[in-house]
Amino acid sequence: MISLPNKSYLKGYRLERDIRLELEGEGCLVLRSGGSHSKIDLVAICSDKVRLIQAKAWKKYTEKQLNDELKELGKIKVKYPFCSVELWVRNRGIMSVWRV
Repeated sequence: MISLPNKSYLKGYRLERDIRLELEGEGCLVLRSGGSHSKIDLVAICSDKVRLIQAKAWKKYTEKQLNDELKELGKIKVKYPFCSVELWVRNRGIMSVWRV
C-alpha cells in the first residue's frame, strides 16, 4: 500500500515550491534538497550570489524559536561566508525573510 505524505510535509513542500518559483522568476537557478533533513532546504544560484535557504511554515512561533533557528543558520554562515544564508518563514500567508 502506498502511503501519502503527511500534512506537515506537504505544507513545507508547498512553501519550498513557492520560494523556488519566486526566485526562478528573479532569474536564479534553484535546487531543492528534499529529504535530506539538513538545515538548508533550497540552494539558489543567482547572478550575483549563492543563497542558502531554510524554509519554515509556522502557524505560530515564539521569539525563542526564531532566535534558535537563526543561531543554527549562523553556524552555516561561518562555514560558507561567501553565501547569503536566509530563513524564510510563512506565517498565516505572510512571508518574512531574515538574512544571517
